Amino acid sequence: MKTKEIICDKIANNVSDSSNLRIINHIDNHRDLEILPSRKSNNSPQTVFSREGHRKYLTISEINSFIDTARQYDPKVYSFCLMMAMTGCRISEALSLNYSSIDFVEKNVTIMCLKKRGKIIFRSVPLPLWMLNDFRRWLASGILMHDRLWPWSRMTAYRRIRDVMISAGISGKHATPRGLRHGFGVRAVQAKIPLTLIQRWLGHEDIKTTAIYTAATGDEERAIASQMWKKK
Repeated sequence: MKTKEIICDKIANNVSDSSNLRIINHIDNHRDLEILPSRKSNNSPQTVFSREGHRKYLTISEINSFIDTARQYDPKVYSFCLMMAMTGCRISEALSLNYSSIDFVEKNVTIMCLKKRGKIIFRSVPLPLWMLNDFRRWLASGILMHDRLWPWSRMTAYRRIRDVMISAGISGKHATPRGLRHGFGVRAVQAKIPLTLIQRWLGHEDIKTTAIYTAATGDEERAIASQMWKKK
C-alpha cells in the first residue's frame, strides 16, 4: 500500500507541476515574454546587469538606431516604437493608450500604470514637438485609431519591437521591450534628469528602483576615466 501511495503522490505532483508550468508559460507569453520576478523583488530590477554581467539596457546609440530603423516601417509600427522609446512605458501600457491619452496642448502623454495592484495611477510624460506633430498627422489621417492607438495583442506588439531590433542589428539579452525601458532610464540619468522626475516618468513606486540606472557607464564617466589613460 505504501508503494502505491508513493507512486500516486508522484503522479499527483507531476500533474500539478505540469499544470503550473502551463500557467507560468501562459503568463510569460502575456508579460512581454519575460519570466515573472519573485514577489520579494517587488517586480523591480535590482541592477542594470544580469547575473552573467550582461547589460539589460539599450545604449543611446542603439536607441537612436532603433528609432531610425523603425522609421522605415509602416507608420503604425514606427509610432509604436516611438512611444516605447520616448516614454519608457511597458508594452501593456502603450497598448492601453487612446486619442485622449495625448495632450497636444500640454505636450505630453498620460499613461495608466497597469502594474499598480488595487489602485489606478496615471503619470504624464512629456513628448517632443516633432513627435506630437507626427501623431497629430497619423490620427487625422486615420492611420492610428482613436479608440486604441494600436489594437494589437501583447504578443503582436512584442514581435513588432523585436523585428525592428533585429533589422537594426541589435542583439543580446537587452534586445527586448524591457531593455528599451531600461535604456530610457539610463539615457535620462545620463542627461542629468533628476531621479525623482525619472521615477515619476517610469512609474516607479520606490526611488531605489530608479537609482539602479546610475550604475550605467555614460560619456561623462568615460571622459573622467580617460584622464587616467593619458600617457605621461
